[in-house]
Amino acid sequence: MTPTQETAGIGDVVIALIDAALSRWADRKVFRYDEAAALLRDVQLGVHGTTLEATVTSIVNDALASYQGDQLLDRGRVLDPLLDLRLTLQTQTPAPRGAHGAAR
Repeated sequence: MTPTQETAGIGDVVIALIDAALSRWADRKVFRYDEAAALLRDVQLGVHGTTLEATVTSIVNDALASYQGDQLLDRGRVLDPLLDLRLTLQTQTPAPRGAHGAAR
């Protein structure tokens, strides 16, 4: 498996993790800090050691810094970074050869 294939596979797995979290937590109005931090850290751990790590870590760190001192967070402050992470992973994860109309 090439590094590009590996990154694509990891990106897909982490996107699935984010989708599951978004689905599971979509109805929540308020999150505890520890819940929000755990969600973001799970995504960060999922890309550890890959070319996606620096970008994901930056988004996670920015979100966590914005939470400092707040024990309760409204839904948008938690789900928005997850959506940012999902979009980042989608755009930075190479598509499999032949996908999206690419030459086969």
